[in-house]
Amino acid sequence: QNNMELHVSRRSQVTISNEKRDVIAPPVIKISKISELKNNSRSVNVQARVVHMKPGKEFKRSSGETGRVASIDIKDETGSIALVLWGEHAYTTNKLFTNDIVTVQNAYVKEGSRGSIELNLERAGEIAINQ
Repeated sequence: QNNMELHVSRRSQVTISNEKRDVIAPPVIKISKISELKNNSRSVNVQARVVHMKPGKEFKRSSGETGRVASIDIKDETGSIALVLWGEHAYTTNKLFTNDIVTVQNAYVKEGSRGSIELNLERAGEIAINQ
């Protein structure tokens, strides 16, 4: 069971509604098509199918810390793109299979090492495997 708290301060306002609701609808997010993605785009949300996965690997940052990165190729009906998973997101590849559909939220687009754009997912983003 999910337990939630709501903190209210002096400047807050709470209105009690008599309207009966069983479920609160989740916020609606805009899902972009892969063909719409442009270099330097931020806060990108995509839903796509996994077509190929490259195993994750560790690397050393210039600070001396160890990081982790993995990459998967995803596609929708408009195109395909590499999705680069940084940090803890790189472990997602352990739970993914080819043809899984994933929803990626709050990613960013940048030019990759081979000159094409890549979708990147860091700490602030989320990836969900759709059931």
